[in-house]
Formats: sequence, C-alpha cells, structure tokens
Amino acid sequence: MADQERLRRVRAMLVDCDHSIDLEDVDIARAEELEALGFADFDALHIACAERGGADLFLTTDDRLLRSGERHRSQLRIRVLNPIYWLDELSKEKAE
Repeated sequence: MADQERLRRVRAMLVDCDHSIDLEDVDIARAEELEALGFADFDALHIACAERGGADLFLTTDDRLLRSGERHRSQLRIRVLNPIYWLDELSKEKAE
C-alpha cells in the first residue's frame, strides 16, 4: 500500500476519534518499564499512552507484541489482543 493511501485511510479513521493522548514524561517512564520487560520501543510507547488514556484494549496483529502482551499481562493495565479474537469475544458475549 502506498504511503499516501495509508495516510488517507488513517485520516479517515481519525474522523471518529474523540480522544487523543499527547506524549508526556510519565508515558516515557512507563515505556521504559515496558521495554525492560521486552517490549519494542514504539510498542512500549503506544501501550503506555493507551494505558494513561484509559483504554481497555490494545488491538494488534503483531505476533511478537501479542506474545509479549500475553507473557506480561499481569504487569499491564490493558489487554493486548488480536482484533479477530476480540471480535469473537464480542460475538460470544452478544449471544449470551
């Protein structure tokens, strides 16, 4: 996918966004904690910001990030899930 197309898609998704997080020192400190656990640098920053922003979930298709999220789930304030599994959970909850 060309960069311009990717940018267009991201901007289209952000239209519905009602919350953004500006990076703060506390996020960098938390990201460093997560990096010490083995999370990649940008993944750690994304998770740190999502935690501070009050997200319940962090959806990703990155297998390495999913494994790290599962391995360290007790040390995270959010769940790291594959979107397919999350949708499956939602459909099961809806069926109940």
